[in-house]
Amino acid sequence: MTPRYFTVAEVNRLLPRLRPAVEKVREGSRRLADLGESLFPEGQPVCDTVVDQDYLGAVQALSEALAAVGSLGGQMKDLRMGLVDFPSLLEGREVLLCWMPGEDAVRYWHDLHAGFKGRAAIENETDFHGDPGAQTG
Repeated sequence: MTPRYFTVAEVNRLLPRLRPAVEKVREGSRRLADLGESLFPEGQPVCDTVVDQDYLGAVQALSEALAAVGSLGGQMKDLRMGLVDFPSLLEGREVLLCWMPGEDAVRYWHDLHAGFKGRAAIENETDFHGDPGAQTG
């Protein structure tokens, strides 16, 4: 499947819908971690462990929140931080626009394999290209 490419402006227009979805992901991740610690004190379930409904509900809620982020075109990179990447094109090569909670707009990008530590400030938003004719928002 060919990825959808985004401009900086397109991702910024998605932020009002992305923020609540990412917050649900972060909450779901924390909830699962807390439940996991109490349910699985050894760090992981053993065979035939009965998992309670709270845990299963938390898994379902997290799955739905991740699907919401994905439906907007975002790629969750860190559940606890809420780090989300969006594919874009810079000088003809695929890169990732990078956003996380607390940032008012997309201000960073990185190469595909650079990750969070490789984030660089966006100097010129118009250098990043999306799909021709695509509408987001």
